Amino acid sequence: MQARFLVPFTVVGAMCISGIPRTDAQLHASEPPVPIELTVHVDFVAQQGTFSASGAVNDSGMVQDRATFLGFAVHIDRTLFGAHGNMFMRIDSTRSSCTIPFLPDCSSTLNIHLARWQFTGGTGDYDGLAGEGSWLSFVTFDPNTGRLAAADEKLSGLALIHAVR
Repeated sequence: MQARFLVPFTVVGAMCISGIPRTDAQLHASEPPVPIELTVHVDFVAQQGTFSASGAVNDSGMVQDRATFLGFAVHIDRTLFGAHGNMFMRIDSTRSSCTIPFLPDCSSTLNIHLARWQFTGGTGDYDGLAGEGSWLSFVTFDPNTGRLAAADEKLSGLALIHAVR
């Protein structure tokens, strides 16, 4: 049985407010970047994930990650496969912000990661995509095996799709 513990984003969200990021898109674009929000769910057991994006990009689809872990630090090269093209991003988290036990008699924990993300490119309608922002991830572990079970993520920031010439 998998234990889950969800912390409302509004409770933890205040920890990661650091102002609106200035992106490369702002420096090189004729139009200002647009806010973007993404929600991602990754099921590590089934080895699949989904995303939903709104704002600068309105799309949903599948997620493919190539992650490198070092302790609680993680580097993720992520591809978002949307209906209108693919988006590529990089996420770098140097450590988990905190670990919360689910229950006193349960060995499973929730790790909260705060980090930065950046779009590194795109295909189809997302050719020329640029942007960056904050990443908040709630990672749960299977109490029976101690292995990663799932991650629920909230990404927010600014993005812009450059005109490709």
